Amino acid sequence: MKILITGTRDLAAELAKVYSGHDVVSVGRSTGNDINDVRLWGEEFLSYDLVFNCAYSGLGQVILLDYFYQNWFKDRKS
Repeated sequence: MKILITGTRDLAAELAKVYSGHDVVSVGRSTGNDINDVRLWGEEFLSYDLVFNCAYSGLGQVILLDYFYQNWFKDRKS
C-alpha cells in the first residue's frame, strides 16, 4: 500500500513507523511541501492509496482534503 503522511514529526513520525512495511512518504514544510500549496506538489501523490494529514496550517487541512477528494472522486467516475 502507498501511504502519504503530511507532517514529519510527532504523530506523523509515529504513523510512519507503524506503517514502515508499506511504501510510506512523509512530507511537510521541512521537505518543501506546504499543505497550503498542495496544488503545486499533490499530483505526485494522487496514485497513493491513503493520506494521513497530520500537518496543521489554518485552512491548509481543508485545502489538502479537498484537493485529494476532488481528484480521487474524479478518477473514480472515469
